[in-house]
Amino acid sequence: MLWATGWTKGSTVGAPVAGHSAAVEEIATVAAGEREFVVTSGADDAVRVWDAASGEQIGGPVTGHECCASVAAIHLDGMGDTGTRTLLILGEWDNGLAVFDLLTGRKMAEGATTGALALAGLVVGGRPLVFTGGGEGYGLARVWDLAADTWSGELRPGHLEAVVAVAAVQDGPRLVGVTGSEDSTACVWDLSTGTRIGAPFTGHNGSVRAVAATAVDGRLLAVTGSNDQTARLWDATTAEQISVLLTGHGTVTCVASAVIDHRALAAIGTRHGTVRVWDLGADTQVGTDLLFPMPVDAVGITPAGRIAVAFGHEVAVFTAH
Repeated sequence: MLWATGWTKGSTVGAPVAGHSAAVEEIATVAAGEREFVVTSGADDAVRVWDAASGEQIGGPVTGHECCASVAAIHLDGMGDTGTRTLLILGEWDNGLAVFDLLTGRKMAEGATTGALALAGLVVGGRPLVFTGGGEGYGLARVWDLAADTWSGELRPGHLEAVVAVAAVQDGPRLVGVTGSEDSTACVWDLSTGTRIGAPFTGHNGSVRAVAATAVDGRLLAVTGSNDQTARLWDATTAEQISVLLTGHGTVTCVASAVIDHRALAAIGTRHGTVRVWDLGADTQVGTDLLFPMPVDAVGITPAGRIAVAFGHEVAVFTAH
């Protein structure tokens, strides 16, 4: 499989196009019917929404927050009386969370006075949920039910240091979350009960700053990326390491995963400016490494298999051929 550039935004690759004026450090993706969107959050204090197919920016930037807000996006086919909506969730570690209409930029709700270093959004049974990590307090991870505007209790026993990465996935009847921490471990949680599943993942020798999770063919898999320059694949049910997906490319800064045509794929980005795509079920690399002229700070995968990559203040989207 080869990856072709669909579009870029920035001034180094391709023609100059209006976009972020400082480093892009967060990416989220979401599908709404036949359309897919890429959300980017940058050090220019702006969050932008892009059409994943065309690269067209949707509306103006969302501003008013401090640098590099965490972002998540979810699509609802109906929530109470609000009808079909696509929601954008922003979180800051010390300034609470806010919900916007992704297409119009209108603020719809706020939640909690403590913020989040990391967010993951998903819809379960028509209910929009946001899994948050970080904010005030070491090891803090909770779930926000947007429809009911209620919060779960803190997940325990948790991490010894700050939670800096989260992921969430539906695994049959279970809602499962994964947390990565500066204590060099990752944990898997049953988010419905607030209990940890199995033992923490151990083996990294640095902060676990990126996590992703996927459920396919009856297997619950997780990917972790660390400051120790490795990305690792885990059986998330048993906490057993399956393999090392990448090593020696600098700090693993970001990971994202999705099930595409019944294949669980992960994209892994590094400080050395590489992105590696991995078939998690087969435990094999897909195509060759994508190379960039500067560190990769964020990646995302859309349901259709597009890969969004942030490097410097630029964003590029790739399609498989």
